Amino acid sequence: MALKLVRSLLLNACLHKDRFMVVYRDSFAGLLEEPLNAFSWNFDGDFGWCPIVVPGWQIEELKYNSRVVWSKTLERQFDEVYRLCLETEQESKHVCSPKSFSEASQEEECARVVLKPFTMTTHITAGDLSDVFWNKPNTYNFFLCQRVCSSEFNDKAELIQKRMCDLEQQFAKCLYTPAMFHMTLCTLSLADFLAVEDCFSTLKDICEQYQNLLPKDPLHLYGVDTFSRRVLYASCKPNEELTAFVHQIQLSLRSEGFQVNGDEPFVPHVTLLKLDFLSCCVLRAA
Repeated sequence: MALKLVRSLLLNACLHKDRFMVVYRDSFAGLLEEPLNAFSWNFDGDFGWCPIVVPGWQIEELKYNSRVVWSKTLERQFDEVYRLCLETEQESKHVCSPKSFSEASQEEECARVVLKPFTMTTHITAGDLSDVFWNKPNTYNFFLCQRVCSSEFNDKAELIQKRMCDLEQQFAKCLYTPAMFHMTLCTLSLADFLAVEDCFSTLKDICEQYQNLLPKDPLHLYGVDTFSRRVLYASCKPNEELTAFVHQIQLSLRSEGFQVNGDEPFVPHVTLLKLDFLSCCVLRAA
């Protein structure tokens, strides 16, 4: 199935081939990722190589602009994969040009804010989660994040939140407080406390092993944008080091058997306001 799909993608003239990535399982190194164009595909022999032979059954995922458009667990047909690729194109254009209320207010209220570094906590006990733990099969119930500890950002966020509440009082119930401000790196589905303990132990090892991939310069937030007309967030200036670090975290967690998100592109952001289902219904009825 994977090779048949790759053949169709290579023959399609509308998609950018250099934006595809192939995630495959190496017998010795585990999960690896290479650009689609880095492989010399030989469909007659039912394999590709770069520089070693990679049989079709070893292909785990196909990505387009970092978004997983096909995987072994999501065996989509070409038409569905093609549609997701086109959606990703549109989302990328949207994300690359964040919009605020106006050009002037974007510069005034979202001047580049620096996030100061801080320690990541990977210690957890069953007692910490006994009152809040929940799990549904194939549903993400944990997320790895970096908390935002910046008084300057809090001040800017408060100005934006106040303006939103001036526009609609209903928004006041949906605001994120400074204690809630964070940047999500990835989400996970963990079945029980033992899985949580194993995951956090693995995360500690991953962070120590790949600390050289951590961004060397502070991250910058600027402007605001929305997700699906439900989430208002502060955008993050693109940072290749952050993207590479998050990508390595996700690959490493998957190689250890954890269920990690990957269907959506990584869009670093800090949520300021999020509408719940009831608020959406009230606003639509108004």
